Amino acid sequence: MERRLSETEKAVETLKSLQNKVSKLQREIDEKEQWSRSNNVELRGIPFSKTENLFEVLLKLADLCEVELKKEDINFITRVRSRNNNGPKSIVACLTHRYLKENLVAAARTRRGLSALDLGFDNCNDKVYINDHLTESTKLLLNKTKLVAKEKNFQFVWVKKCTIHARKNSTSPVLFIKTEQDLSKIV
Repeated sequence: MERRLSETEKAVETLKSLQNKVSKLQREIDEKEQWSRSNNVELRGIPFSKTENLFEVLLKLADLCEVELKKEDINFITRVRSRNNNGPKSIVACLTHRYLKENLVAAARTRRGLSALDLGFDNCNDKVYINDHLTESTKLLLNKTKLVAKEKNFQFVWVKKCTIHARKNSTSPVLFIKTEQDLSKIV
C-alpha cells in the first residue's frame, strides 16, 4: 500500500511538471504566433462587395487617417472568418513594415468616428475599426482583461504593439497583461 502511495505521489509530481512544461510551450507558441502577426492590421466593419478591391479599401482608409500608404507597402490582404458570424468578415492586411502598421493603428485611434459611409458604402453607417491582428488566445485574454478591469473599476485597457495594457486611472502605472496569471495584477 505504501509503495502504491509513493508511486501515486511521484506520478502526481510528474503530471504537475508536465503540465507546467505544456503551459510554458503553449505560451511560447502563442508568443511566436503573435510575433508572426506583428506587421498585420485587422479591419472590421467593412461591408462585403462582390466587386471589392481590398487594396483600394485599405488605401482609402489610410488616406482618411492621413497615413501615407502605397500599394507596394501591402504584402497581402484578404478577408478572414471571424469568431462573430454576424456582419461582414474581417479584413487582414500584412504591411511590409511594422512601423507602417503602428502608424496606421495609432492614426485610426485618433479618428474614432470612421464609418463604412466614409469609405463610400452607401446606406451603411457601421463603424470601422483598425486594430492589431491578434491571435485567438490574445483576443480571449483581452476580453477577460476587459471584464476584470471593469469589475475593478479600471479606466483603461488597450492594445499597443500586440501587447495588452491596463491602467486604473491616468496617474497609475501601466500594467502589462501577457498571461491569465497577470490578471491578478488588476486590483
